[in-house]
Amino acid sequence: MYREADPKPVIRRMAGELGVHPEALRTCIRQDEAVHGERDDRLTTHGGEVG
Repeated sequence: MYREADPKPVIRRMAGELGVHPEALRTCIRQDEAVHGERDDRLTTHGGEVG
């Protein structure tokens, strides 16, 4: 939902529409970005080594 939106919606508004806390939604978005290779500051479980 967030990934496909253009322009990107305001997280606080989208979280309200989904009935979740904005920080919970933000965390999920950041994790999804990491899984898809758009971030390198979060660990994923998809084929990388830690350390």
